[in-house]
This record gives sequence, C-alpha cells and structure tokens, in this order.
Amino acid sequence: MLMMPEAREKTVIKSGQTQSFKMTSCELLDQSDCPVFSQNDVYQGQSPPRQGAKRISQVGMKLKQCCLQTFTLQNFLNKFPIIHWLPKYRCDTFQSDLIAGLTVGLTVIPQGLAYAQVADLPAQFGLYSAFIGCFIYALMGTSKDITLGPTAILSLMTATFATRVSPVLPSGEKDTTIALLMTFMCGIFQFILGVLKLGILVNFISYPVINAFTTAAAITIGFGQVKNILGLDDIPDDFIDMVYLTFKKLPETRIWDMTMGLISFVLVTLLKIIRDLKWVKARDPENQVSIFHLILRKCLWIIGTASNAIVVISASGVVAILEYRGMTDYIRVTGHIKPGLPEFTLPRFQVDTGNVTLSTGQIFSNLGAGLVIVPLLSLVEAMAVGKAFARVNNYKIDPSQEFLAIGVSNIVSAFFQSYPVTGSFSRTAVNSQSGVRTPMGGVWTGGLVILALCVLTPWFYYIPKSALAAVIISAVIPMVEYHTVIELWRANSKSLPMIEYLTVIELWRANSKSLPMIEYLTVIELWRANSKSLPMIEYLTVIELWRANKFDLVPYFITFICSLLVGIEYGILIGVGISLVMILYPTARPKIEYTYRPGVVIVTPTQGLNFPAAEYMESRALEKSLNGDDAPRHIVLNMEHMTDLDYTAIQSLKTLQVDCGLHNVMLVLTNGQSRVTERIQSANLKNVSMFETISEALTKLETSEEDAALTSVACKEEDCRL
Repeated sequence: MLMMPEAREKTVIKSGQTQSFKMTSCELLDQSDCPVFSQNDVYQGQSPPRQGAKRISQVGMKLKQCCLQTFTLQNFLNKFPIIHWLPKYRCDTFQSDLIAGLTVGLTVIPQGLAYAQVADLPAQFGLYSAFIGCFIYALMGTSKDITLGPTAILSLMTATFATRVSPVLPSGEKDTTIALLMTFMCGIFQFILGVLKLGILVNFISYPVINAFTTAAAITIGFGQVKNILGLDDIPDDFIDMVYLTFKKLPETRIWDMTMGLISFVLVTLLKIIRDLKWVKARDPENQVSIFHLILRKCLWIIGTASNAIVVISASGVVAILEYRGMTDYIRVTGHIKPGLPEFTLPRFQVDTGNVTLSTGQIFSNLGAGLVIVPLLSLVEAMAVGKAFARVNNYKIDPSQEFLAIGVSNIVSAFFQSYPVTGSFSRTAVNSQSGVRTPMGGVWTGGLVILALCVLTPWFYYIPKSALAAVIISAVIPMVEYHTVIELWRANSKSLPMIEYLTVIELWRANSKSLPMIEYLTVIELWRANSKSLPMIEYLTVIELWRANKFDLVPYFITFICSLLVGIEYGILIGVGISLVMILYPTARPKIEYTYRPGVVIVTPTQGLNFPAAEYMESRALEKSLNGDDAPRHIVLNMEHMTDLDYTAIQSLKTLQVDCGLHNVMLVLTNGQSRVTERIQSANLKNVSMFETISEALTKLETSEEDAALTSVACKEEDCRL
C-alpha cells in the first residue's frame, strides 16, 4: 500500500537570499528522487509538459484570478458613488441642491442655444446636450460641483471635426449623423480609458499647450460671433478668412442687429460685474450687516447669476414687440425650434441624405484625429474644472471614476441626439457659488432643461441671434487674460501687450530657480510714475522667462500661432507634438559629463541609457577618447546614474568595446547598479572589466599601463640582443 509522502522543506536561493517553504514530494514532479512516483508513472509514458506550456498555464491562472477579483458585485457598485451618499441625504441638502440646480439651469438654457450656434447645429441640439449628462453624472460622478453639458471648446471641436464635413440636407441644415456618432465614439474612448485607468495620457498635454490652445479657441469663437453681432452673411469659418471678410463686409452691417448685440453684451457684462461684487462690510467680521442688506445682496447675486437668461428673455421680448408691430425683418432671430424631447435613436454609422451617401469607413476618415483629440480635450477640461473646485472646497475626486462618468454620459447622450459634453467651468462656478452639496443638483438642472424643451420652445423663436452671440462672447472672454491687456494698456498705451501675460508670469515662476525677477506690479507702478524710464513690461517678462526656461515658450507660442493660422484642430496636434519632442529629446540626447585624467576619460551619463541615446553615447565616448593631446585615452563608463539598460544599449556597449579594441583602448565599467550589472552579465560581454568604484578602475588601468610598458621594454631589449 502506497503511503502519501510527508511534507519536506525545500530551500531556494535567489539573488543572494535564502527562502524556505514546505512542499510535498509529489509537488516536486521535476525531481528525479520522488519517493512514490517516477516521472514516467506520473505522465504515463507521455513526455512531461514543456516549460513554455507551464508559463502559459500560469499566465492563464493569473488572468483568471485578476478577472475574478475585478468583475465582482462590490466593484460594480463602487462605480456608482450615489450609493454611498444618498442614504445620508437630508432636507437641508435637498434645499441647497434644488436652488443650485435651478440656478445652473437658468444659465445652461441660453448657453445651450448659443453653443449650438457655435457647433453649427440646430438650436435644439444645444438643449439636447444639456440634460442627459446631468442625470448620469449624478449617479457616477465624484465631484459635487461639476455640471456636464455643452461647452465653448467642445462646440468648436464639433463644428471643426464633424459638422463641417457633414453633407447638407435639402432643408439647408447640416446632417447631424457624424456629430452624434462622434459623441458615441468619444464616450467609448473615454470609457475605455477609465476602465484601463489610462488617465496618464491626458498628462502628455502640457499646461502651456492647453493654455495657448484655449486662448486661441476663445479668440476664434469670439471673433466668429462678430458676424452675428453685425448681421453679416457668408463669413467662412477659417480664422484668417473670417477676419478678412468680416472687415471687408463692414459696410453691410445691419444696424438693428448691431444695436441689439452691443446692448445685450453690455447688459450681460454689467450683470456679471454685479454678481462678482465684493462687499466691504462683508469682509469685516466686526460690522453687523442688516437683514435688508443681506437680502438685497442675495437678489443682486441671483440677478447677476441669471444674467444670460435675463438678457435673452428681454431681447426676445423686444423682438416679439417689434414683430407684433409689423417690423419683422429688422432683427434676425433663431427661428423655429423643434419642440419636445429628442427621439431615442441608435447612432447611425452611415449617412444617406438622398444626394450623398457615406459609408462607415468614410465617416471615420472624415472624423480623423477628432476621434482622439475631442475625447482627450473633454477629459482635460473636466479634470481641470473638477480638481480646481475640489481643492477650493476641500474634497477629493477620483480621476478614473470621472473618466467613466463622462464616458458613460457621452455614450448615453448619443442616443438622445447630443453632441459631446464635458464639465463647464462657468456653470460649475455658478453651481459651487450657489451652495450645491451633492451631484443631485444636476438632476434639477436637467429637469429644468426638459421643462424648457417641452413648454418654452415656441418662445425660443424670438431669440435674436445677436443676443446669443453676445452671450457666447461674454462666456469666452474670461478664457483670455483681458485683465492683463487693461493693465498693460494703462502702463503703456502705445505698447502691444501679450494676451497671456499672466500665464507667462506663472510659467516663469513655475520653472525659474535662481534668477531674480522684478515684480510686474512694481514695474507697472514705476512705469506710471515715469513712462520713459523703463522698457516695455512684456519685453522684460519675455526676456526673464527666456533666461529662466526658454523651452516653455516654444510649445506655447507655436500652439497659439498655429491654432489661429493653420486651424484649431491642427494647432493642438502640433502643440502636443512639440511637447512630446521636448520630452523625448533629453532621452535621445542625454547630458553626459566628461572628466579627464592622464590617459583616461571618465564618461558619466546623467540618466538611464536606452535605445534612443545608445548610439549617441557610443559615438561621443569614442570621440572624446580619440581626440585630444594625450589621445587615445582609455574609457571609464561611470554607470552610477543608470537605472536601466535595454537591448539596444547593450549592443552599443558591444560595438563600443570592438571599436576600443581597434584603437588599443580599454573599456571599463564602474558603479553599476544591481539591475544594470545583471543585464550586462547576462549579455556575455567578453573582455569587459567591471569595478565597484572609479578608483578601482583607475588603479586597474594604471597597472595595465605599467604592465604594457614593461612588456614594451622587454620586447625592445630582446630586439637589441637579436
């Protein structure tokens, strides 16, 4: 009768460490001394499985275990943060969310109508994009302040990548199939990033690129609405042509449209100034403010917050009165807006307008880089807004969960005829200032938008296009540092200030280390005192920034200029490309320090050696060895900063060793970390000496030189005797 073997201890030695664990003899099937079964008994005459098959089996088991740990009910429930905060919901929280949600709703309705104009879509699509995302984010979002919906940037991106390449319907409007499909694909892309936790991709879009792109987009959007302010027709979308034809057609300006647009813009601006007033007594805790003053301030704040809605409603009332009196063609209006909720339809992957047919491949070809740029910009905008308000209000957000929430919002919104949505900075600020406490505030915002679609759409007919243009321009102006323009204009009315002066200052402060800097406010005061005693302020700033970190200016100005001149879609691509080149260039051309000793050059790369820099290091080391007064010199490669070596770098070391042998030069490696040393040893580099310190390497080289000298003398004496 066979007895089961007892467990015995097996000792494994790896990397100089000893680890003991117990195994049964039957588990050691690869050992020939199994006391019960032989390998032939176990496999019954068959050959044992190969090592590769074992590894595949192990990988399969690990993958299965990972899936079992990931796809669990608890992980699924964790994707819905509402489960955690809804049981704690109270009446006072409900009141705060209701007030904030309705306040944001009064802001998003006119903005949605206006942003649809930027996206070159019918006005109702701006409202279609303003409510589904609010409901989804309430379920899955981790920020109490963010409100999803249409934004200026994504509206411009929709027009650039989708609407402009869409065929024209017989009614004269653009077909919306490509725009809705782009929404769906953006959601899929964002959802995949969230599942795989690939938010790191967003970090490759640097701050100078984002800031320059945002500024250029704001200028493009704002100037693009000048045609609606002035009532001009047939103005192209390209920025250069837009500017040229706008000035060329100034004589065709419609006076009534221009008057309505300018008055609307002034009113919106004044009401927002009232909203942002800082009361002196409110900042002094010793002064008691009466209830009447508190109520008055709150009313003024509400009026300022609802400035867009107030101006649009007032302008619509003026147009309705004019039309009632028979003055129908004086001011251009939005026109008929389809009433009711959007139809629930699946995104179509083909376009068939009767005159034009596009296949799925042609649609994706037309979308091109927009399939990547639009979802990434959406995430960048949302994360910037979310992190900013989370920091102000002292809470944390989960980036991966935010990606999932925005991705699902876009996926579901695509079924309700929405174009891409993300977090809006202006509406999120209103939401935060209104005292929102949970994402439930978005539910009331979405509900108000639905109410407007079902009840108010007949009245939207009278909204002037010039009033919506004023709303858009007032919304994008904060995206440009216009305060800097004012300060610089006061400082020197003859100078042409840079739009992003404050941004340049911030970049300088972020990157400067030791250079002194004259405070720009002091410069302004000195300039006011004596305008002839100081050079231009922006000139000083650029010079200081150039001295501190000149490379930060490169992607900034290139992105800004290309976004305006070449196109907004190409500007962001070029900016990202420049940033990536600037990141990769130090990897391909690392800084290498050279220290010279008699007959020796010590080569010290300041970072790891990988394939982009391998050939460069090889050629530079050999060049320093063979050139100079005491050439050739032996090469000591100091590897103290190297944390990794790839295959190409090892091959370069082999090539360098061969080249050194051809020139009677020795190659010595020192200060190698354990990981690097193991890789070099596994590569079987022949006749390569490795030492722990540079001093040991130098001693070895000196000994080798003395031995070589003695050998040379001995050879000469032998020649003499012969």
